[in-house]
Amino acid sequence: MIRNKREFVDYFENNIRPKYEGEIEKVALIEERFQKYRTVGIAIGLLFFFFLVACNIVFGVSGVFIGFFVLVGLLTLYARIRAKFIKTDSKDSIVTLSSYGSYNNFQMASKKPILEEIIPAVLPNFTYAPSKGITEKELKNTSFFSEKILDIAKTDDAIIGNFNDKEVRVSEVSIYRVEEDKDSRREIKFLDSLVVEVDMKLDSNVELYLTYKTYNNDSFKASNRKTLHEISLSNLYVDQHYRVLTNDSVVTNKLLQPRNIDKLVQLMERTNKYISLGVKNGKIMLVVKSDRDLFEILTPENFNPDVIWEEILIVLDTISYVEQIGLDFKKAQ
Repeated sequence: MIRNKREFVDYFENNIRPKYEGEIEKVALIEERFQKYRTVGIAIGLLFFFFLVACNIVFGVSGVFIGFFVLVGLLTLYARIRAKFIKTDSKDSIVTLSSYGSYNNFQMASKKPILEEIIPAVLPNFTYAPSKGITEKELKNTSFFSEKILDIAKTDDAIIGNFNDKEVRVSEVSIYRVEEDKDSRREIKFLDSLVVEVDMKLDSNVELYLTYKTYNNDSFKASNRKTLHEISLSNLYVDQHYRVLTNDSVVTNKLLQPRNIDKLVQLMERTNKYISLGVKNGKIMLVVKSDRDLFEILTPENFNPDVIWEEILIVLDTISYVEQIGLDFKKAQ
């Protein structure tokens, strides 16, 4: 087991860098070419738009038909320029972006084997499992966010495993709200977050949320979720920044004792992040506002043991905090 940063740096330089550095360089080259293709695509789109306007002015309605045939020609040209195959410097290495469906899928396929090797080496009993993170449906089934805010939840990285005999899931989630009108539909990012779940085997009948007022402004007096209601903890900090939603005010007052609120505030001060807390199905859940995208290791700058170790400590520190809160909650039940 790797116990400190020095051991991790040694492990990384001796095992990970020699094995994957060539892959990182290849991905960086593909990224550079992909950006060029995207720039060409935008340029072609603008060129067609202005050409169509000019045709309409000069030729009238017939200009639209001319523009259509020009568009077909431009798209054919773009397909040839972009190419389905992106050759790397390796003689026998050809990457087909189209086989991955999207550039994001290509990135995930590139970093997955690296993180599948690193995570268990540093966090025994944990695995990197991006497809097993919290789902949009699961997040919508909580009350951290109002229905007006949480339209779409996209999970990127995820780690699952066992910590001190407790099942844990850590998911990187981006929250989007959707604005629609007659002619357009826009996805607007509301929050990047780290969602941490620790199964503490608490009373599964109890559901509560200590969530930021800006995250959830629904009226729970007229809510469809009639089991939840809003209460006050008579705590100045909580009353200013949070809403407390619960289906059992007696148990909630026992769980959210001043010392537990103090621990939450201390964690926010230490990490300089907004944090919301919840209990559902016996699990403690934490939603932590994130200002960085963890484990994006596919650049020479981030394929670095110092960067990766720091991000692992962020995850481990958050899991440890959730477990401690959970132990306090079990005592208070």
